[in-house]
Amino acid sequence: MKQFIKTIIVSLILIFLAHYFILDFEFTKYAISNAIFLVGIMMFFLGLMLITNAPRIFMIFTYSVKQVFSRKNFPYKSFYDYYAEKEKDPVTPYAVPILVMSIIYLGISLILAYMVLQGAE
Repeated sequence: MKQFIKTIIVSLILIFLAHYFILDFEFTKYAISNAIFLVGIMMFFLGLMLITNAPRIFMIFTYSVKQVFSRKNFPYKSFYDYYAEKEKDPVTPYAVPILVMSIIYLGISLILAYMVLQGAE
């Protein structure tokens, strides 16, 4: 429940910032729909990436950078050891709330866009 509340608060702040900086703070259905869509689509792909565990793809890059810039002896002898240790880390608890909220935001933005296209200003 905490994750949903934090996700809602952060996403509403992002919608407000997108509406203010990108869409010049116009209070029309068109501008509000676009602000909600921008945040919703970014949240959708982020949530999809987190649910499918795609950040694990970048582990070889993280391993390489840590190994090169480590001042002390690097504690892992091979990438396999590093991967086995990091695989135990839990999946982020924010993946599902982000994906659910993004779908809700995309639905709201599509409804508003439909209303704009029908001329129901």
